[in-house]
Amino acid sequence: MADDSVNDIRELKVSKITLGFIASILFVGGTVAWTAAGTANRISNLEDTVNEIETNKSFADQAVLTRLDSLEQSITGMETPSGLEDTIEDLEDEIEEMQRFIDEDIQWQIGDLWWRTDVIERACRTKVWCDDILRQEFGH
Repeated sequence: MADDSVNDIRELKVSKITLGFIASILFVGGTVAWTAAGTANRISNLEDTVNEIETNKSFADQAVLTRLDSLEQSITGMETPSGLEDTIEDLEDEIEEMQRFIDEDIQWQIGDLWWRTDVIERACRTKVWCDDILRQEFGH
């Protein structure tokens, strides 16, 4: 054996800085390994989910396309009920007539309200107390 060799482990001297450096390297390495393992697990789960979606998608697409085809055939087989266009035109004419009636009636009612308001105001102005109230409220 060489003269400078260590016979007992207790004789081995390592500085605290070296031990701290080694411990921090081990800690960082462990953290990186732990994070990488978690990320790899998440990627694996994502791949499984994508494969499941792709497998189910083909069945779902076929079912949807089959249903759409049957609906399309049902729609093309339908005919427009006879007289539907005439009924729609009649309804449009009725709506226009009602609109005209409503417009004329509202104009008549507003005119009637103005006339009644004017009559009431003129009748009220014959009294002094009413004339004073109208001046206070409306300024004329």
